[in-house]
Amino acid sequence: MLEHAVIFESSLVRITDVHCRSDKGGCGEIERETSPRLVLPRQGAFAYHFSRRDEVIADANTAIALHPQMEFKVSHPIDGGDSCTVFEFADDAMLGTLRGAVPASALALFAGRLARLHAGGGEALAIEEQVLACIGALTAPRKAAVRSAIVERAKAVIARDPFDDRSLAAIAQEVGASPYHLTRTFRRVTGLSLHAYRTQLRLQRGLERASSGESLTRVAVDCGFAHHSHFTAAFRKHFGAVPSQLRKISTAS
Repeated sequence: MLEHAVIFESSLVRITDVHCRSDKGGCGEIERETSPRLVLPRQGAFAYHFSRRDEVIADANTAIALHPQMEFKVSHPIDGGDSCTVFEFADDAMLGTLRGAVPASALALFAGRLARLHAGGGEALAIEEQVLACIGALTAPRKAAVRSAIVERAKAVIARDPFDDRSLAAIAQEVGASPYHLTRTFRRVTGLSLHAYRTQLRLQRGLERASSGESLTRVAVDCGFAHHSHFTAAFRKHFGAVPSQLRKISTAS
């Protein structure tokens, strides 16, 4: 079950909040994309299957760029549903060379600007320029994307419960790889360590909760930070603003 809410629309781009209530399940029917879209999950995770051997876990660290006529199936490897922000563009050229998965290492600046966009609203010109700046950040020169089934399985394991403090050995055993091989492959593919990847998912969840008005101290503890100051420092590094700033903007809007 999908719920859609348009949060911004202009002749250039439509931005939609999408909530999926689907539980864990296999692939649905083949879908064919009709418009250029950039999908950025904020909570939960799901999988895009572009072919039998090309499966990508989409989570808060991995955006998906879709062009018209691309075919895919969607599955849900974990329970709990998901929440996404979807950018639908009027011109396919807006996505440039982005196609399929956008690696986590390219998302830091994008995540911060998206957080401000969600929280602050603003004039159409400012929002459109922010969106284009995000696309520019994502299309900056980087190594060609590499795919690994082991890494995608590990991403699904972490996304299932980012707050679970499971060890490297436990994750490696679940995905069927040695800890050494998983560590090397995960960093090569995503640009992040497993710990950093999990921390970013926790921070994204913390952003959602902090913006909704929850106690920042409680959010910090639940996100695995022993002290509020550590959470604030990590939050600022990832999103470019401290939680209280984004909360004030959200409340004002």
